Amino acid sequence: MDLKQKIEYQETIEKYLEENQVYDLFEYLLKELLVDRPDEPIDYLISKLEKPPRRRFFLVGPTGSKRYEVAKELSDRFRLERISLQDLLKAEVNKNTALG
Repeated sequence: MDLKQKIEYQETIEKYLEENQVYDLFEYLLKELLVDRPDEPIDYLISKLEKPPRRRFFLVGPTGSKRYEVAKELSDRFRLERISLQDLLKAEVNKNTALG
């Protein structure tokens, strides 16, 4: 393989990696690995690859904009986990603790 062929081959590989977002995946996995520092890094990386990535979104809006109803509809429709500050606060108040 001459120099020209090597360069073309390298460009082909780089294009493939970029188109398939492999660089982004490696960056994400490396960050997760450095933050969590698991005892079994290979098993940890395999489990990260097997699970779908968590997607998070925040719904904000003024009073009366029906954020709660919209969030409930979206979570039901797309089977997403929903965390509501309103529900969390109500649950704490209902516990009748010193804080609630």
